[in-house]
Amino acid sequence: MKPCSRRNIGTTRVRLDCSLGVLGGVRRLAGASAAGALLLAPAIASAVPTLGPIAVRYAYFSPNGDGIQDSTAVTFTPGGAVDSVTVEVTVVAVAGGGLVATPIPAALFPSGVPVTANWNPGAITDGEYQFDVTVVEGTDSVQDSARVEVDTATPGLVLGAVGPSPFDPEGEAPYHELIVPFTTSTTDSTTATVAVMSQGGVTTDALGSFPGPGSNDFVWTGIGASGAPFNAGTYDLRVTAADLAGNTVSVLRTVILDRSGPIVVAAADSLQITSFPFSVSGTATDVADRVTSVQYSFDGAPFVSVDSLGAPASFVNWSTLVPGAPEPGVFVLQLRAFDDVPGHVGTDSVVVAYDLFLPVPVDSRLVGGGPIRDGDLVEIETEWNAPGLAISATFQDIDSNFSGTNTATVIDHGDGSYLIRHRVSPTSTVIGGPKNLRIIGRFGALAGVDTLRVTLEDRLRGQELFVDRNRFDPHTGDVVTIAANGPTVALDVNVHDLSGALVRGLLGSGFVRWDGRNDHGKVVASGVYFLSIDAGGTTMVRKVAVTPGGAP
Repeated sequence: MKPCSRRNIGTTRVRLDCSLGVLGGVRRLAGASAAGALLLAPAIASAVPTLGPIAVRYAYFSPNGDGIQDSTAVTFTPGGAVDSVTVEVTVVAVAGGGLVATPIPAALFPSGVPVTANWNPGAITDGEYQFDVTVVEGTDSVQDSARVEVDTATPGLVLGAVGPSPFDPEGEAPYHELIVPFTTSTTDSTTATVAVMSQGGVTTDALGSFPGPGSNDFVWTGIGASGAPFNAGTYDLRVTAADLAGNTVSVLRTVILDRSGPIVVAAADSLQITSFPFSVSGTATDVADRVTSVQYSFDGAPFVSVDSLGAPASFVNWSTLVPGAPEPGVFVLQLRAFDDVPGHVGTDSVVVAYDLFLPVPVDSRLVGGGPIRDGDLVEIETEWNAPGLAISATFQDIDSNFSGTNTATVIDHGDGSYLIRHRVSPTSTVIGGPKNLRIIGRFGALAGVDTLRVTLEDRLRGQELFVDRNRFDPHTGDVVTIAANGPTVALDVNVHDLSGALVRGLLGSGFVRWDGRNDHGKVVASGVYFLSIDAGGTTMVRKVAVTPGGAP
């Protein structure tokens, strides 16, 4: 088709289309000649500018200077028939409609390119505000709006009676879990989260979150993801409520996880008495919470409370007078102590000889003082109430290679004093620190016991972590000891094979031992394994080889 030539008709530029008989901007009247029937049509108006959907970030915000959602912004895409259009963005208060801010004064912006208008008002009255967005091209314009809300009010958070504290994840109900009741309130919406942290601020367990507002209960079982209970101790429980505007409030509560009973100790392991009533005394301790009571039973009688104890505390002294007048003989005084968790009981016993000879220790001391090192010759001087006693001692607390078949050398000086000698194995894996050595004196079937407190050298020598060997043979009973610099440091050790698969998870306080078995109790295959160690936030990875013959 041959197009017609262009021409101007008045002020309108038209294009003649010969095939259709139509003029651009002009139409032909029916029944009229082509020469005299042209009717000028009005010029076509320019396209109306466009404004894409307005996206808001954040619909709720709190310009309070805390760095959390202090500002808001709207993003949109202006468009038009030309390359640039005029854009203006203002903010008005919904209540009253007054102009509050002009984030973007009227200015040219490229068509089809997203535009963001930020608004950080600083201190401003809480309430609802509206972004008004206007796009102008020529004499035409288009407008759209989006609303946001300023909310600087802190959410309400009330923490109820958290308890029981202390509690024991392995204890009796209801003392086996911690209940955390709380109520949140806010002007918009609130999400509450609960985290359990060690007192060093490290998050130990996250109990989850709950959308609010309202009243809810969280439960801390004290059981970790591995299925093992967390270490006993004091924990900080933090409950945090946050609203849609980024306002937060937290409440901190200290709770106690107690997995063990108290320790009750009599001042003497054995007594020789000649009359009744007789006096017995000692101490009771509980590292996690408080000793609440101490009781005794003499010769199988019902338990009764001791005469003197004092207020519940983590360390108490106790004493009592034991009545009775039995026939001469050897009797047992049973002791037990209780703490704040029902079911936790610590026990001890005292052998009492009435009108019979009983070996009784007078004094025991470590020659040289200490501390004791691996490979040292340990010498103990001990005095008793008679010569000729059968004296023995147990050294398992300072020597991992000492067993019931081992015997220490004992020299009887003939005057009731004795010298005990034992050389500690140079390959002992016992963790350093205070230890107890028990010395037993026997006369026939009667026995007395003395307890000597000694100190085993810290083989870590200031290191945070210690692995005692890098190869071993579990088939021979070898173990790998992983120790931390402190008896209460929480240890979390994961054993991985070369492929990265988890072989065994180990948890403990102060130290743990790997016996070369997997989580199913089977000895692993020979090869190289990696120990991923976390000791109270200090981490390291060590390599250990399982090989026949173990360490050379």
